[in-house]
Amino acid sequence: MFYEYIAAGCAQFFKGENNLSNLISLENGTIYISATETALHCYLFEAVRDFNILYPNVHFKILNNSTTDSVNALKEGKVDLAVVSATLQVTPPLKMKIVKKYRDILIGGNRFEKLKNRELCGENCA
Repeated sequence: MFYEYIAAGCAQFFKGENNLSNLISLENGTIYISATETALHCYLFEAVRDFNILYPNVHFKILNNSTTDSVNALKEGKVDLAVVSATLQVTPPLKMKIVKKYRDILIGGNRFEKLKNRELCGENCA
């Protein structure tokens, strides 16, 4: 009689365990990513393509957000990882790893003539 009460819950538990096992083994599943526009174009599209060649049954859901929104989505558990284009401080349990560096180039009109041939360093420069 007890089995009737727990059968549906057990079936869901075993299904969830199987799905998680498949995702961990990269046999199938969906990876949720939040990324900035720059990160999408400078890194993520190519990385997803290469990953998909190796693991064709793993799918991606990619959200385009700001750096702050991407990190918040990760903190809230809405995505599995965030790929952003700005260096920032993260607190545990989050970890940050630089996967690619890039360089911003200002393209401006006559109003910015005085900046021509000068290297500028903003708040995130080392």
